[in-house]
Amino acid sequence: VRTLRAKGMAVKLIANGVAVQLLIGKEEFLSCNSAAELLTAYQPPDVLVTSMCSGGGVGRDLVPLLLGRTTIFALQGAWWGEHWKSWFDPYYRPHYLCVNDRLGQEIMKSAWPEFPEERILITGYPALDRYANFDVAAASTEVCQRLGLSAKQPAVLFAGQPLVGTGDALSEVIQCLNKIGQPVYLIPRHHPRTAVDAPQEIPQLEAPLATFRAGSIVADSSACDLPLLIAHAQVSISMNSSIHVDAAALRRPNIAVLYPEVGMKIFRDATGGNMNEFPLVEMGCSAKANNRAELQQLLER
Repeated sequence: VRTLRAKGMAVKLIANGVAVQLLIGKEEFLSCNSAAELLTAYQPPDVLVTSMCSGGGVGRDLVPLLLGRTTIFALQGAWWGEHWKSWFDPYYRPHYLCVNDRLGQEIMKSAWPEFPEERILITGYPALDRYANFDVAAASTEVCQRLGLSAKQPAVLFAGQPLVGTGDALSEVIQCLNKIGQPVYLIPRHHPRTAVDAPQEIPQLEAPLATFRAGSIVADSSACDLPLLIAHAQVSISMNSSIHVDAAALRRPNIAVLYPEVGMKIFRDATGGNMNEFPLVEMGCSAKANNRAELQQLLER
């Protein structure tokens, strides 16, 4: 959006869901929850560029309404994204797909075998450009200053997901940390969509925190964004979230808690049974815990 506007092009940025809150004060945008209403108010554009977000969203819903009038580009987010779920129906096929890398291209060829390979464009991973000159040491110092932490005590970052099972993963992490006994700062960071997508999980995330005995809980880390926290933490932990991508880009230790009947089952269900391994683990960028014993061993390391 910024690049196109800088070139003098008229760009309407449309947001719905959590994106609305994320964009306030950062970009000029329109908030809209209905593709039909949008086309009633505005003329069809020459080009539509849409994310492939969970639930589809306005971008996906615009695709069938604009086919034949507009050139449509869809941007693959994560390798394990919505192409197997809310974007799987051929009714929503764009003209072009932009993927991050060759792995993303191979995944899309598998997910949408009828889609022309020459229209799957490898564009790089622009979201990671911000890490090109990222100063990890300076970021760590900044976190200590903002949150009042001692640099001498390790920090463990847990990133939640808007999924049932996240509370179980947090509970496993806390039980392991308690058994190890070394004082740490535990920084739980819940996903902003949890209250909407998995409200039943909120009590499951709160209950384990009451049992934590191995240091201090940083209940409010909102003064720092996730890249800062990842840079500071001795280890970042989730099931299969994008935090692993950021940690890998920063060369920071991270653990994917993927027990066969919980995290790994969630991941396989999300990808329609088409992916047998979490890509960050497959590429050697994330450690994988298959059970509590492995999780404890990884945390000790």
